[in-house]
Amino acid sequence: MKARLIWVGKSKSQQDAILRNGRYTTVARFGEEDEGDWLKEAWSLDLSELTIESDEAMIASVRFLSPDAPVDRLRPDMTFELYEGRKCTARGKIIG
Repeated sequence: MKARLIWVGKSKSQQDAILRNGRYTTVARFGEEDEGDWLKEAWSLDLSELTIESDEAMIASVRFLSPDAPVDRLRPDMTFELYEGRKCTARGKIIG
């Protein structure tokens, strides 16, 4: 699936480093998940094929790392947030 990402709190140099690496893997929280204990059942997303869409947005291919992940969450218009620990690093939306 493809997703549009808007980075939150990352500097331009950090975004450039992610682009150079070509891959970003981290924990995701999906729009339908409860604010409370979502980290106890969190799933990691692997983002690859990152391309710049605009000054604020990137497009990436997204997939779960685990084959047991709830793949139904990767459907068009589903929203998610990427986290490093408890800090949100990006907001995303599945676009197809």
